[in-house]
Amino acid sequence: MKRCLFILLLAAASPCVSSQDIKTKDGVSLGSKKSLIDGCVKSAKSSMVNFNGVEINTTRYCSCMVEKLIPAVYYKEFEKAISSNKLMELFMEDKNFKILLECVGGNVVYDSSFKIDQYNKPEDTVIIRKMSIKNCVVELMKFGDTSSFYTRKDAEEYCDCAINKLFGQGYTLKDVSTVSDVNSPIYNEIVLPCVTNILFKKTLPGERNVYSANDIQGTTAYSSVPFVKRPAGTLSVKIGIGGTSNYFLFDTGASELIINSDIERDLLIDGFLKREDYLGMKTFVLANNQEIDAQLVKLKSVKIGEYTVSNVVAAVIKDGALLCGTGFLEKFKKWELLTAENVLILYK
Repeated sequence: MKRCLFILLLAAASPCVSSQDIKTKDGVSLGSKKSLIDGCVKSAKSSMVNFNGVEINTTRYCSCMVEKLIPAVYYKEFEKAISSNKLMELFMEDKNFKILLECVGGNVVYDSSFKIDQYNKPEDTVIIRKMSIKNCVVELMKFGDTSSFYTRKDAEEYCDCAINKLFGQGYTLKDVSTVSDVNSPIYNEIVLPCVTNILFKKTLPGERNVYSANDIQGTTAYSSVPFVKRPAGTLSVKIGIGGTSNYFLFDTGASELIINSDIERDLLIDGFLKREDYLGMKTFVLANNQEIDAQLVKLKSVKIGEYTVSNVVAAVIKDGALLCGTGFLEKFKKWELLTAENVLILYK
């Protein structure tokens, strides 16, 4: 959808000579309304060949862009953007992007089977990602005063994380519609990890799990880690710490790798865990809304699948269960949960 939009933007913003009807913000004529709309519609129709799954009312859309966007932009802004090949950046400025979204509303219809990354050229994908991130931020910031929950910077970081995870995975618009369903793959594979990443970063005292290629030892580009299915339908994954291995419950609702005090004691006895590895306390909220304080520690190495991962932040809860939360997975470049195959894919 947004690729079509970009095509229309280019057409609508291209200067042409005709009667002086449509002017830029500083009064420079770009041509008559009819000639600009006709040029935009013609360009759009010729450029959308083999672009299935999107239906756009080009006349109404082009009319909106010509009547509302062009008069909001100075001619020199157009001139500079076109000469430097940065027209998209101009349209994505806050004041212009709001007009763009207004013109899209009601004028574009898409099929639910349309794939998010269904674009023919790499440069199209780059443009659409940028526009999608921008739109995501705009939507998040619509909810009035959000400062007590998240800032604009938080929204930008979340949207950057979510959109980049969304692309390249073959998701359709139907999948995106399930974003609020806590049992859906898109919620567990995209929304939850990205939200956790923001919250984890804000609450952790000085340390958090972040990706670093130097922290991952292994010869393969990715590792397939099998799950063990428990009777209750939950999944467990085998993780080795300090020479011993245990099965950790894979919990997308948990933010970190969580160990109990028994494992902590063994690691201390073996010399695997030292005083300098303790990072401070953090408060967790359990599923029953009970708050509990946990000690954060940095583990020298953790073994999972084909990889040994260094400098892993974990939480120690006295009588807690062994949990593998999504915060731990942020140590990897990318991860995927294949629920049908009961496999966790980790990318180095």
